[in-house]
Amino acid sequence: MKLTTQLWSLGLLLAATACTPADTGTTAPPAASTDTAATAQVDYGIPIRYKNWEIGSPDNVKLVLNFYQHWDAGRANEVAGLCADTLRLRLPDSRNEIAVPNGRINEVLGKNRAGYGTTSNEIISAVSLRDKDSGEEWVYTTSYNKWVEKGGRRDSAIFDDNWRVKNGKIEFLMTYQKVPTKAFLQAKKDSANVF
Repeated sequence: MKLTTQLWSLGLLLAATACTPADTGTTAPPAASTDTAATAQVDYGIPIRYKNWEIGSPDNVKLVLNFYQHWDAGRANEVAGLCADTLRLRLPDSRNEIAVPNGRINEVLGKNRAGYGTTSNEIISAVSLRDKDSGEEWVYTTSYNKWVEKGGRRDSAIFDDNWRVKNGKIEFLMTYQKVPTKAFLQAKKDSANVF
């Protein structure tokens, strides 16, 4: 079934490419922008909670990168200053949301980090976004994480992390995990573009 779906998708992609007009070497002028067009809401036909985005503060990306740096340096017991009064976590291997009061963040994350010898987060992408409707600020990151557990077991994964930032502090993290494909790992080994 998967192969059939992949072949169907490939066929659609090829058909779309064949229908695309050839580049004539001329560039059309950009469409005129009006305030109404720039702020108009798109009706997608289904409810979407967050859909009215704008680029957010680069300081929020720096905040999240600082969290990763503390983790990789083995200083997860020093991140409470980066976090809000309560840090809420939705992790890939847990059905429950974890809520950690700020007074326990260093202890809880430090204990978790102590199970690893080394970790390395290679940030593939990071963007700060602000939802205009809710005013919420988010940082979306994709990272290639490698680690060695205290017992010597090595592993790696690709993580897509959604960080919500409020008043300059991390208050929420929802993370998704993907096993790296053989093609991704080979491209990393060959120092090629992995995407």
